[in-house]
Formats: sequence, C-alpha cells, structure tokens
Amino acid sequence: MAEEPLPRGVFLRGNIYWIRYADLTGKIRREPGGGTLKQAEAKLGHRRYELRKGIQPKLKDTRNSATVAPGVITFGSWIDAAVDHHDKHSSAKHAYDFGRKCIHLRVEFGDTPVADMNRKTILDWMEEAAQGGVTGSEEWGAANWNRWHSCWSSIFSLAIERAIANNAMEHPSNPMQWIARKSENHKERYWSAEEDSAIIAAAKKLFPGAGYEDIFVVAEEIGYRKSEQLRSVVGDYNPATHKIVVHQRKNRSAGPVRYVPLSDRGLAAYERLAKGKHPGDPLLTRKIKGKARPMMDIRYWFDDVLVAAKIKDAAASWHVCRHTFCSRAVAAGVPITDVKEYAGHSDIRTTMRYTHGIEGVSDVRNREAMNGVIKQQPQPDVAALQQQIAALTALVQRLTDGMGNRG
Repeated sequence: MAEEPLPRGVFLRGNIYWIRYADLTGKIRREPGGGTLKQAEAKLGHRRYELRKGIQPKLKDTRNSATVAPGVITFGSWIDAAVDHHDKHSSAKHAYDFGRKCIHLRVEFGDTPVADMNRKTILDWMEEAAQGGVTGSEEWGAANWNRWHSCWSSIFSLAIERAIANNAMEHPSNPMQWIARKSENHKERYWSAEEDSAIIAAAKKLFPGAGYEDIFVVAEEIGYRKSEQLRSVVGDYNPATHKIVVHQRKNRSAGPVRYVPLSDRGLAAYERLAKGKHPGDPLLTRKIKGKARPMMDIRYWFDDVLVAAKIKDAAASWHVCRHTFCSRAVAAGVPITDVKEYAGHSDIRTTMRYTHGIEGVSDVRNREAMNGVIKQQPQPDVAALQQQIAALTALVQRLTDGMGNRG
C-alpha cells in the first residue's frame, strides 16, 4: 500500500518532521517541526498565521556556521571554479542559468569540505528541493530535476578535469553517476473549471479583501511566469491595443517584453488590482502593518488556498496557471504560432505540448470542423452575382471599344 503523501510544507528528514515556508521577503525558511506529523502541522500553521499578520519569524540561520579547518578544500571553491569556467566558455544564457543555481548551492554547501559531499548528502538536498523546499521555486518536474542534475555533475566533472591536469595522485569521484536522471513525459497539468472555481472561492474565504483571487485570474488570463507577474506594474495594460505588456527575462534571445491580448475576464481582474494605485506602482501588493508593500512571493498564501480548495496532487502549483493559459488558448483555436509568442516560448516545440484537449473542448471543435459546421458558409445570392458579372463585362467592353476607337 502506498504511503499517504505529507501535507504541503512538511517533509521528513531522518526521524524528524521539518517544515518549510516562504517568509515576508520571499526567502524559503526551514526549521524542525517535531517528532510527529501533528506537531509539524501545528508549527507550520502557527508560522503561516504569523505571516498572514505580517509578522516576520525571527530565526537564527545556523547553516554553514561550523568553522573549517585550515587547508581543507571546501565545496564552495569547486562551485566558484565551475562558475568561472562557464562564464568564460559557455553562452551568456547558459552561464547565467548555471550561476543562478550555484547561488543556492553555495549558501547550502559553501563551507562543506568536499570529502563530505557524497551521494546521500546531495540526494537528500535534491529530493527536498524537488518539493519546492530549498530554492524557493515551485515543485520540480522531471525537466527541472535533470537541469539541477546537470549543474551538480558539471561541478564535479570540472573538479576531476582539474585534478587530472594537475597530475593529482587521487582524483575526486563524481557521486552524480549514482543519482538517476528522470524521464520527461511533458504532460502539462491545467486547472479544470471546477478547480478554478474552488481556488477563487478559497482565496476569497481565507483572505477577504486581499485581492488574491484577482491575482490568480490574471495569471490564468495572461500566462505569466511567476517572476514576470511579480514584476508587473500599473500601466502595463494599453487600452488602445487591448494588450498587456509582460516584462520577460527568461528568454534572452527575445526582447525584454512581449505583448498579450487581455480577455474581458482578465481586464476586470487587472482593473481591480490597479484601483487606487498610480502608474508605475507594483500591481501585486500586500498590506504589512497597514502599509502596501510589493508582493515578493505567492506561495505563502497560495499553498493555504490549495489546501482549502482540497487540491492535493503534487503537480498542483502556481505554474499551472501558465499551463492553463496555453492550453485554453490552443483549445480555443488560437494559432499555435501566436500562442508561442504570447507565452514567450523560445522553441515552438515547447508550445506543441499544449495541443492536448481541455475537457474535450478541442475535440468538439474538431468534430464540428469535420462535419462542416465551422467552415460552412452562407449560400451566395446567384442572381446578384450574375448582375455584378454582367455589369463588369459591359464595363470591360466599353473600355475595349474606347481604346480601339483611339487607335
């Protein structure tokens, strides 16, 4: 019998339950929750209550506080060498992505002796990170797991190359060869109509007047990445073009912005979020001690909303809003090339993942097309067409006769 999955925000390490949550600044916090699941849930509930009240938990960060003996090689030195290598020999985009990942690794393992970097240490970190508990991103899919796997492998492989080049007596091993990569099936999850309604109702009930339900709707209607939505400002919408500008950074081969047509539903949510704010102000804000502050993260409230909406599967995350936008656009018949531009995909093969149907919508549309329902045109007025042809023929004849007389 399969084990019951742990609640969101709780994970097990050894015999101790730990909790994780995003604080007011968006930083991921982790702390022991207790020896039982009930204790961990109670502590997590208390932390979330503090965050809703605008109270920043005061925790001492004890990671990497141990002193390192002189002469001991730390994993941080290997990380720095790998970052320097990629800065010199990789594309700008690859070097940027690699460096961003190494920031997290340096915080966690910068002062750890390389001799302690074994398979279990790395696998524990990756499994926890895959649940969204380390890097602050959403839960990992297979693709994210494999990207981080490659990052780790690159650090160890470059260390081995340096040891060989320096004729070292002992070469370090690469523990990543004993940590498996994951297969990518690219089945994209989207919010069903029932889930959509449940999430909106839960957001209104848990956080009345906060406008979180509108933030959710805007995410669905625009297809933001989370970081893009957190950068959105009042004035992004242009009423003359009915489009909203998205400040994008992930696709570095594209421009700094892209434009997405905004639906009536999305526009109504956008206007409610922008009400009372000035152009250029952050669109997403939260009140802390009575003052509006830019929203730094979404998980601190969205995790609770998912629980209240009774959505428990591991694939449920904020990024599903983006999948929903793409899937609904494709199902509605928007050309795949347009969806690619609206979503900011660098490769159309990414967009092609969303060509599955949503609740049979595309199947119904395709069946109607095959039956001639969509392509069926009204019957032409034959008599009117004949009169137009006769008039055009007479006109051509007069022009021809006129040219002949001049000759």
